[in-house]
Amino acid sequence: MEFVDEVDSKGNLTGKVMELQTAHIKDVLHPGVVVFIINQNHEVLLEKRSTEEEFDANKWALLGGHVKAHESYKDAAAREIKEELGVDVSKLELIPIGREEIDLEKNNSHIFHFYCWKCNLDINTFTLQKEEVTEVKWFNVDEVINLIKNKDKGIIAKESRLYLFEIIKNI
Repeated sequence: MEFVDEVDSKGNLTGKVMELQTAHIKDVLHPGVVVFIINQNHEVLLEKRSTEEEFDANKWALLGGHVKAHESYKDAAAREIKEELGVDVSKLELIPIGREEIDLEKNNSHIFHFYCWKCNLDINTFTLQKEEVTEVKWFNVDEVINLIKNKDKGIIAKESRLYLFEIIKNI
């Protein structure tokens, strides 16, 4: 069972902790992280979400997840990389990018922090968390930008976040 902190619309902790499913059912704002993983070729790693995922199953997405109760955003980002890809990452390797963003969606409202991690590992070295990820692939950043602009249904990304892809092109 996973527990998360409730936050207000400014990202401040309210002091309430609840089970993740309860936060979703009650549509409670809670913290999340998104990690842009880039390599030396300025490609971004996307993962294909499992068909078992509650939201956006079988679509390409950036790595991300929930921040557990009493966990820092950076700790959550490093933990998600370890869980989903099987790679240990130091928090010092995580570069904060962009601005904090509130994402209000029915039964899935988050306040996100965004990070970038430079990684030159071959995708065959990753140990995927099969419950959440079925495949990973390096994509050209401009290709991903075009998929988002063209509203491709096979990828999860918002046009409002295109500026983050522009940022990572220069890291």
